[in-house]
Amino acid sequence: MKKSLRSLILLSASLISLAGCSGGTGGSSGGYTGPVKTIVLDGGGDISNFQSTPTMIQSEANPYPYNTLEKLCKEWEALNPGYKVKINKTSAGGDRSVLTSQLQTKTAADIIYQNGTVVNSDLGKGWYVDLTPYLEAPSKYLDGKPWKSVYDAGELASTQAADGNVYYVCLEKIPVAFMYNKTITSAAGVDASTIKTYGQLISAMEKVEEYYKSTSKTDGSWATYTTTYTWYQIAMEANMFGDLVAEGDVLRQNNMVDTEELCRLYQKGLYNPSAGVNTSNPEASTFENNRFYDYVSLIEKLDKYKAPATYAANNGWALGKVAFLEATGAQLRTFAAFDSEFEWGTISFPEITKEDHPSAQKGVVRGSAGLATSWWVSNTAVENGTTEACVDLLQFLTAPAQNNRLIGDLKGGLPLNPTSDYKLEDYLVPLLNQYNEDIKEANEGKRVLWGSFNSWAVLGNNYSNSFIRTMQEMDAGTTTKEQAVATLAKLIKSTVQSYMIEYDYDTSTW
Repeated sequence: MKKSLRSLILLSASLISLAGCSGGTGGSSGGYTGPVKTIVLDGGGDISNFQSTPTMIQSEANPYPYNTLEKLCKEWEALNPGYKVKINKTSAGGDRSVLTSQLQTKTAADIIYQNGTVVNSDLGKGWYVDLTPYLEAPSKYLDGKPWKSVYDAGELASTQAADGNVYYVCLEKIPVAFMYNKTITSAAGVDASTIKTYGQLISAMEKVEEYYKSTSKTDGSWATYTTTYTWYQIAMEANMFGDLVAEGDVLRQNNMVDTEELCRLYQKGLYNPSAGVNTSNPEASTFENNRFYDYVSLIEKLDKYKAPATYAANNGWALGKVAFLEATGAQLRTFAAFDSEFEWGTISFPEITKEDHPSAQKGVVRGSAGLATSWWVSNTAVENGTTEACVDLLQFLTAPAQNNRLIGDLKGGLPLNPTSDYKLEDYLVPLLNQYNEDIKEANEGKRVLWGSFNSWAVLGNNYSNSFIRTMQEMDAGTTTKEQAVATLAKLIKSTVQSYMIEYDYDTSTW
């Protein structure tokens, strides 16, 4: 039973990733009387955790009843006598302060959850099982096809560590989208479902602004566009620098430009945010052939329609006073669990075309930000002799028949390979369709993967935080676009220089 969307405002933010308690599953079945080994599993996830909720009765306090992982583990146990799965009651949530201590002492769960971006910093420590040979080998849950066949080859390659091996597998694809309030957009004369390009998005937002003014919706409580995080800017960066993926992805070919590869591009002058920048007088800069300046200019143009940072994005949407909201699976499933007083839909992130800006490059795969929820087989499994069983369980959970249920029932992510007979939530269907169309073009070299060129991810937290803060200052009018570019260009230069010294890159391979 759905509840009023207005009541969502009263829910705590923790409901977005509500995780209940499960003491695990029962023992082995089928008359097996031998010794039983236990696999301990941390059920954490990127969109939401996978532990069973305390009850399967839907309510305001429990809007997303879920016990699918628990049921699937019981099914796996029936197929694999001699093992039982214990799902931890709570997830470590990828907390490195907790996990590193456990991994050092071999007390972590057999299967752990954490972000895949930590893989290179942990190389050589012996904390994780190398899954590469298992991915190459046939899986009994895929009629003998290699386990890796459940993944797009390009996206799987992007999960490789610097040594070329794969140490974690992902359970789902994370959807990214603009939610649109059809009541507002229709009243403004906009068919938001047809928006495909950045220019069309800007045009739609202009019409919404005009509609607000004509109907006196100008008290500050109405917003044309808002977001809980700047997801679209990540896609925009890859859209503007997509041609550099082929130029940059040469040291470790995995369809992504990593830290060293970005430093290489910078040192060779192929990536040059400082072009035409006058650091002593930013307003006098020419920014000639400066694509970074073009990127920031497009952000500035879009953000003119964004509500102030203090505007409560989720609450404004719940009240029906936001026309466009950037969202991932967490927001999508949150709002879908409640009855709204307005119609809404989803569109994939619009791409920047040459018509929108002559500096635009290859389009980005839309509909999804790629693979999500990284699960690793830890050194605890090696110590306990459960490695092979852990791999088998992961193969079971990622195979289409099980993965459709595991991910689909949670209502926030996209299954790895949803079959035609499995019904996804309506708000996910257009995103999956767009993704399927675009990933084919990516494999033909016509598009790049999400995050394939993402300076935020590879230049470290200091740069990432500085970029976001500088964009906020630009939006607030406390810094100009020219000053913002000059500041960030200077920071990029110093960051690259510090990496060159810290890691002593072998430039002879460049």
